Amino acid sequence: MFVEVTMGAEALATSAEIARIAGKDRALIGNWRRRHADFPQPVGGTTASPLFSLREVEAWLQENKPDVRLSPEGKLWHALKALGDDLRLAQVLAATGAFIALVRNGEWQTLAHLSDEALETEVPAVVRKIFRGRAVFPSRLPAGTGPLLRDLAALARQQGAASLFEYFTTRFLEAQQRSYAASPPVLAELMSALVGSLPRTLLDPACGTGTLLVAAAEGNRRLLGQERDADLAQVAAIRLALSTDHAVVGIEDSLHADAFDGEQADAVMCNPPFNERDWGPDELAADPRWEYGLPPRMESELAWVQHGLAHVKPGGAVVILMPVTAANRRSGRRIRANLIRKGALRGIIDLPSSMASTAGIPAHLWLLAKPVPGSMPPPTVWFASAAENRIAEIASAWTAYLREPTAEPSIGQLVATMDLLDDDNDLTPARYLTGDGWDPTTVQSLTGEINDLLERIRQLLPREPRPDPLAVSLTTVGELAHAGILEIHRPGKDEQLWSEAKDLVVTPQADRLDVEVARQPTVLATQQTLIRINRRDVEPEFLAGFLRSAHNLLPSGGSSSGIRKELRKAIIPRLPSPEVQRTYGTVFRQLEEMRTALHEISGKGELLTRLALDEITRASRA
Repeated sequence: MFVEVTMGAEALATSAEIARIAGKDRALIGNWRRRHADFPQPVGGTTASPLFSLREVEAWLQENKPDVRLSPEGKLWHALKALGDDLRLAQVLAATGAFIALVRNGEWQTLAHLSDEALETEVPAVVRKIFRGRAVFPSRLPAGTGPLLRDLAALARQQGAASLFEYFTTRFLEAQQRSYAASPPVLAELMSALVGSLPRTLLDPACGTGTLLVAAAEGNRRLLGQERDADLAQVAAIRLALSTDHAVVGIEDSLHADAFDGEQADAVMCNPPFNERDWGPDELAADPRWEYGLPPRMESELAWVQHGLAHVKPGGAVVILMPVTAANRRSGRRIRANLIRKGALRGIIDLPSSMASTAGIPAHLWLLAKPVPGSMPPPTVWFASAAENRIAEIASAWTAYLREPTAEPSIGQLVATMDLLDDDNDLTPARYLTGDGWDPTTVQSLTGEINDLLERIRQLLPREPRPDPLAVSLTTVGELAHAGILEIHRPGKDEQLWSEAKDLVVTPQADRLDVEVARQPTVLATQQTLIRINRRDVEPEFLAGFLRSAHNLLPSGGSSSGIRKELRKAIIPRLPSPEVQRTYGTVFRQLEEMRTALHEISGKGELLTRLALDEITRASRA
């Protein structure tokens, strides 16, 4: 049966998204646009990434390419996206999951006979009653979503509730990869393989949408997850509920409000948030979890490592993703030394950036085990390099190392613990993997990522004349604050400051202001400043662009109070019409995206050239 999807709000998609749901190559969509004058025109987006009406595209396909059909799940996803902007997409996904769970559990049968208008009122009431406040769901659905609910119910019954929700979650993570550094499926597969099949209770204390736990769901294994973002926690809970009857997901930050305090799991898997400066070093200074040392303010990841070790039984495993800098930062050398000296750190795996994160951030996997009281620490630490096609080999080599930590490994190198306990305690795998860095799969992955970034940069390069200079007088951030148009906030000593969507988060750099438009709630660091805009006719990207410019250079040095004063003096144009602000905001956003892409390609290019250099010099020594 083919489900015809009825669009409610206008569903929009890029050419790449159209190609995906049509099962065609992206280049073919571009070819149709060039060759057919009647192909639908863009209705939104930017010059580099135009948006098309799916309704118009589908009508054109039926007229001109009747053999090409848009997938029903693809059309449904874009119809769901149309219900909320990018900032609310997690809420839309969470609510969609709650409804799919309702369909799977059979409650839909009592609702299906209602009119569309009645569904929009009754479905929220039923969901709230069933989940008893444990699900994020609107009290009333937008008018016109009744047909969409029927299509969701029909497709969930046809494809299976778990399969359909996994599809939606995958599309969400792809669309939000700049906001959520999610775990790629191949990383989840590797981490699950490293944990093995023996652990009966498995914990992920920063589970996000639950990708790691879903990958490890098997048999009667008990799965525990915790996530501080309520929407993502609900997505994780529903994904797990559709896969197993033995899962619990808590909400809140694990470091500050541990939902499983006292729980001793058999293993912990975790992809924690990286580089969080205000993770709680002051209020958690005396916490008993810091058996290996108080984590430095700049080393939030070492807090997560010790949180994981505190939550496993003696001999229990901890597999945790870590930024590459955690292996050699001087601030963390004392804790690294203690982890090695006491036998907790057993191995580190170097990962290709594409395998480590959807954001393309290079990372390592740290493999730890909670020491068994009275046992001798192992004499070696295992270092290896991973590639997507070597998961089974790596897992097998890890299992063999755990059985005999002195036997020659089939993959990687063993390093004596005494050789790691020098002044730096540098645990970077490349130092010990002579010749292992040049892996064809890694190089191919890096090359592909660089080519993708180059294409993205080419799309973002300015092609149109820049906006005309604004013929308006100037004002300052302080004057706008005095007029009530915006507010300026700084984190307090004893309380956290959270950003909201469309807030400006300002971080002083060496000479300029680094200004980010918030896409999701985040905790501000102590040196950051938040600008909250109080009027809907003010475009955040417009303000952000002018604040980043050379007109607002910072004096070198100075106290935080001095920087606050300088921010209030920052010069911006008096606000023009919303249309003009949006024009400038679009240009500023594209420039910021290009800057980010250039920074990312620089890091990947540096890694690729180092790998090539190390391989050439290794060959010359042979």
